[in-house]
Amino acid sequence: MNIQMTLFLVLLGGSSFVCANDALKTYLDQYTGTWVGVFTVNAPAIEYEESFQVQQKYWWEGGVLRAVSVSRRETGVESSTARNVIDGDKVISLVKKNDVEQVFYGALVEEGKGLLWFPANLERANDYQIKENFSVIDGERVLVTSGFDTFDNDGEPAVLTYFGEFVLEPETKDTDAGE
Repeated sequence: MNIQMTLFLVLLGGSSFVCANDALKTYLDQYTGTWVGVFTVNAPAIEYEESFQVQQKYWWEGGVLRAVSVSRRETGVESSTARNVIDGDKVISLVKKNDVEQVFYGALVEEGKGLLWFPANLERANDYQIKENFSVIDGERVLVTSGFDTFDNDGEPAVLTYFGEFVLEPETKDTDAGE
């Protein structure tokens, strides 16, 4: 998987959902609104690091939490969309960019204080994970994203790390519960 494809998956790994599980629904409700911040990708093995602005908007529509993400990168503006479905104790995330759709699973971790994302292809679950949690930093509501991916670098495994902090824009909290 190339870096460009991986980045759009990371940025919308937790973007949209259809709900049956109360704990997951409660957690996912925290995403609604518009989040703005900086996302950093680092791959020391190839001396690559990039930080860029990201805006993500989440909203409930017909019981589905949908999302749109726009990134301003050195290569230009990129966008992607997502929708997620709750299936028992996991979230199924369908992330789409440039007519390519990828599937991820999300599960609550840390006693419901975080959401861990991993590929639906479970053979890659140890090679790629993203954790998202909500925090308050300097009095502002923040969505914190961190994770890693592995890739082949001239026959040797290498690691890509991710980190982002996104602040909830004032008065963007969507109050529609999607019901």
